[in-house]
Amino acid sequence: MTDITEPMRSRSPRRTIIITLAVLALTWFIFPAPVASWVTDHCEDGPICPLLQSIADSVDGASHSIGLAGPLEESRDALRTNLGIDFY
Repeated sequence: MTDITEPMRSRSPRRTIIITLAVLALTWFIFPAPVASWVTDHCEDGPICPLLQSIADSVDGASHSIGLAGPLEESRDALRTNLGIDFY
């Protein structure tokens, strides 16, 4: 029998899950238009698709209404050019 000396908190997957969800939420906030476009393209059938589409459109609309869309779209275009995927 092995003794586990690490605390339970460091062995738990909860921290990894929270960090992953935080990164996804931040990405959605920074790049709302591509997320809305992706949801439109990939979520066609299913009971949750209309809900996801309305949330994506709402976040995109909020980004436009508070003035974040313009500067973020410019930075997104620069990022895509630097990564070599500017044909999307």
